[in-house]
Amino acid sequence: MENEKFSLKGVIHKLKEYIQTNKDLFVLQSVERLSQIVPVILLTIVKLVFAFFLLVYLSISLALFLGELMNSYALGFLVTGAVFFLLIILLSLFGGAIKRSIGGSMVNSFLRKWNEGGNNEK
Repeated sequence: MENEKFSLKGVIHKLKEYIQTNKDLFVLQSVERLSQIVPVILLTIVKLVFAFFLLVYLSISLALFLGELMNSYALGFLVTGAVFFLLIILLSLFGGAIKRSIGGSMVNSFLRKWNEGGNNEK
């Protein structure tokens, strides 16, 4: 009877160790996968910021160029503003399809990066 209690305590202790080890493994795998995904997200944000500034400078350049052609800088900026207004209208009309397309590609990219982290352990 004494021998059975000892082995039961040992099994319970091993079970607790096993659960703790699995928890630690899960945390480490999650950290590894996140360490692969976060840089991609940050790089995408930096690219978007640069693209924004590029768009601003190109818009100003277009407005100044058109202003020179029409002999009125105000008209150049007005035409450039109208182009952006038309783009906003198009984005409003086709926004749902664009959201689905971009959302699907982002999810696929995220899952691909997540699964790449899982392939290292097999």
